[in-house]
Amino acid sequence: MNTAGSVAYGWGALIVAAGVSFYYAKIEIDGRRKEAQLKGTRSMEKLDWEQRIAKAQQEAATKVSGSNPPSAPTPNKPSGAT
Repeated sequence: MNTAGSVAYGWGALIVAAGVSFYYAKIEIDGRRKEAQLKGTRSMEKLDWEQRIAKAQQEAATKVSGSNPPSAPTPNKPSGAT
């Protein structure tokens, strides 16, 4: 049977392992993001979902037609949105 001490030790070890894993994963992800930003393949601007959709539509329209995208696109909103 497990004692209270062994259960606490197991949970403590699990929490420490998770924290260390999170730390190293965060460092690696941040490094990749920084590298992509320096290459110019990643934008650091924060957009909400409507702005991302509008930007994607503009980029798609530019790629397809080769012309300038419309100045004020209207983003698609889900049904029921106000």
